[in-house]
Amino acid sequence: MNSSTAGIINATTPLWTVLLALAIRHQKTVTNWQVAGLFVGFIGAVLIFTPWSTAAGLTSAGALECLAASVSYAVSYVYMDKFLARRGIGPVVLSACQLAAAASSKSSSCGPVRASQYEQICQCQCRLHAGDSH
Repeated sequence: MNSSTAGIINATTPLWTVLLALAIRHQKTVTNWQVAGLFVGFIGAVLIFTPWSTAAGLTSAGALECLAASVSYAVSYVYMDKFLARRGIGPVVLSACQLAAAASSKSSSCGPVRASQYEQICQCQCRLHAGDSH
């Protein structure tokens, strides 16, 4: 798969984020502008990909992995907004927490980081960021 296809698939993350937020009822209502934006976004992605003439590149393992990454970014954005962003933590600290949680889950032989561990990492990062030594 070429890099332009990967970039276009990755650019669909906002579309997946809105759909996921609506699907899990994180966002209660949808405006006409959001519906129009989703429609135009998905139509634009279809037109860029032109699946009727080059479908082979879109059904490759690499394209499916890029799509899975795009959807997982959407999941992380909705999760962060629902559980972490409204606690008064800055966006840089939230990003650092996300990276720390990912690094610890990769280096841990016990498997992925649980939500409680992720929260502990974020609290630790917040204390470090604020200069608190407790």
